[in-house]
Amino acid sequence: MLVAAVWRGKPYLTGAKFLKLIINGKEHFDLPDSLTVAGLIAHLGLPDKKIAIERNREVVPKSTFDDLGLSDGDRLEIIHFIGGG
Repeated sequence: MLVAAVWRGKPYLTGAKFLKLIINGKEHFDLPDSLTVAGLIAHLGLPDKKIAIERNREVVPKSTFDDLGLSDGDRLEIIHFIGGG
């Protein structure tokens, strides 16, 4: 049986695993372990267009966002472009 709990103000089920990622130089500890790049973008509330992601110093092709799973300790740099003038 999994027991509901709260960690860092967010609900989760005990026994669940979380990823530790470094995103733009900041540590994030509360991300689900089955997260893909596309899932991370959605979790962070970022637009899925006009975005570039680097994972462990390698550019991630947008065509792989839906399938590329993230691993504990990954270092990500996320850049999203906004228009304006």
